[in-house]
Amino acid sequence: MDVFVQWNGSEPNELAFLLKQIETQDTVLKMITNRGIKVWPNGFKKHFVPITGDAGFMTENGKRFSKENIIQLLQNAELQNIDTIKTENLYLFNGEPGFALGHGQ
Repeated sequence: MDVFVQWNGSEPNELAFLLKQIETQDTVLKMITNRGIKVWPNGFKKHFVPITGDAGFMTENGKRFSKENIIQLLQNAELQNIDTIKTENLYLFNGEPGFALGHGQ
């Protein structure tokens, strides 16, 4: 699942710290992109422009990403005052990603 957030900071590591606070028991923050470019972890920080970021969350151990996971992530974001502006569910079709990977992923 991708969670798009509005954030006015200037450092991807700071945003990652905040987003790691909303992880659930079954989900973990894997990557942050900005305008399609990976900026965290070990990304292209010079491409980070504050305002919006795309946080990619995945489940651990091959578990299915459930609607309950989505609800919990968004509730956790609300509790942490993280402004979510959009979400995208990411699907595999016949084992192949039905979504584009971020540049650098």
